[in-house]
Amino acid sequence: MSSYNKWVGVGNLVKDPEVKNIGDGIVAKFTVATSERFTKKNGEAVEEAVFMECTAFGSAAKFASQYPRKGDCVLVEGRLRTEKWQAKDGSGERSRLVTIISRSEEHTSELQSLAYRVCRLLLEKK
Repeated sequence: MSSYNKWVGVGNLVKDPEVKNIGDGIVAKFTVATSERFTKKNGEAVEEAVFMECTAFGSAAKFASQYPRKGDCVLVEGRLRTEKWQAKDGSGERSRLVTIISRSEEHTSELQSLAYRVCRLLLEKK
């Protein structure tokens, strides 16, 4: 059975992307914070933050290394993957959900333009 794996999110960079050279290319790692506001049954307003770890390759990594900085509102599009590893203290296996981004250059400016429009709309609602 085939499936479709895609995640799209808008949020703010937690810190500047970390960029490393790997073989004949680069990889950029960064964290995007998103939030959700809702009201509980008792009327209490709540805002919950979600942090998405992201890894970008190719032209997406190049873009991430040059433009967005800590606090910038960004749109991220990629596929979800679970990373697993053994804890250093031997307490068992750990895992996290990661967004893998590998977009071609022709879509990068198009997506970033959309991201800025979405971010402006979100800021207007606050």
